[in-house]
Amino acid sequence: MKPDLNIQNTVPKAFWYHVNQKPKSVANWHKIDGIWQLQTWEQYGQLAKKIGLALKSSGMKKGDKISILSQCRMEWVACDMGIIGIGGITAPIYHSNTSEQIRYIAEHSEAKFMFIEDQEQLDKILKIWDQVSNIKKLIVFDSYVPKDIPNVMLFSEFIHTGLDDHSFEQHIDKSDPNDVISFIYTSGTTGNPKAGVITNSNVISSIEHLPKMLDISQKDLTVAYLPLAHIAERLLGHFLKLVYGNQTAFAESIEDMPNNIRQVGPQYYLVRQESLKSFMQKLLQVLVMQLGSKKKYIIGRSV
Repeated sequence: MKPDLNIQNTVPKAFWYHVNQKPKSVANWHKIDGIWQLQTWEQYGQLAKKIGLALKSSGMKKGDKISILSQCRMEWVACDMGIIGIGGITAPIYHSNTSEQIRYIAEHSEAKFMFIEDQEQLDKILKIWDQVSNIKKLIVFDSYVPKDIPNVMLFSEFIHTGLDDHSFEQHIDKSDPNDVISFIYTSGTTGNPKAGVITNSNVISSIEHLPKMLDISQKDLTVAYLPLAHIAERLLGHFLKLVYGNQTAFAESIEDMPNNIRQVGPQYYLVRQESLKSFMQKLLQVLVMQLGSKKKYIIGRSV
C-alpha cells in the first residue's frame, strides 16, 4: 500500500498517510545503549507532531526557518518532519561546519530556532552566540553542560512544551506542492555555502519514480549514515520511504557503518564516490571476517 502522490502531493501529506495507514509497522531503527530499537510509524508521527507543536508554542510561524546541526540520526528526520509539518522551512547545517560557517548559514537563512546534536556542536554555537541574535532558542539532542544557559533546552524536555490543538494536522492538510520546505546549503569548502530552495513538488517528483529506477520494493530496508544536510542522503535515506513506507536504520556513525550493515542487512544504501575506496576496504574487512564468502555485495545494493 502506498499513497497516491497525485493526492498526497506534499511531503507532510505523504508522511501522514503512512502514519495513519500503517501505525504499527516499523518506520525506523536506531541504537540505544548498543541495542537496535524500533520506531513505528505511529511513534515517528507522534514525535514529529510533538516537535512541531513545541515549535509553534515557542513562537514559530508558517514560513519560519529552523536549522538542524547534527550528524545523521533518528531525531534529525523527526525534526525535519515536525518542522515541515507545522509549516516551517528546514535549513540544515553540516555537523562538520566551523563556527563561522554556522554563523553564516544561521544569518543567511534567518533561522529562528536550531536543533543541535551534542556538546561539541553546542560549543561551536556558544562561540558565536552574540552574533546570531535571530535565533530564539537552541534545542540539544544529547545532554550538555552547563545546564543553565539562557535559551538553551534539552530536546527531551522541549518536545513536551507544545499544546495539542490539532493545528499540526491542519497545517498538513493545507500544505501545498509549491510550499518551500527546505534550504539546501553546500558544504562551504570553497567560500561561503551556497543555498538552494526545495519545494514539496521538488521532492515528490524526485521520489515518485526512484523505487522503480533503483529496483526498490516495499520490503527493502536502507541504512542512512551520510549527512542529511546533503540532498542525496535526504532523498534516499529519508524522503524516499514516503513512497512505500520502507524501513530506515540509522548507523551509529560513518565509522560504524560497515558493522551496522552486517547487523541489519540492508537492501540498499548510498555511497559517495570520493569515499568509496576507503568505505569498501572497511566493508570488505568486516564481511570477510563475519561472512566469509557466503554473501556478495555490489555498490549500493546487497544481493
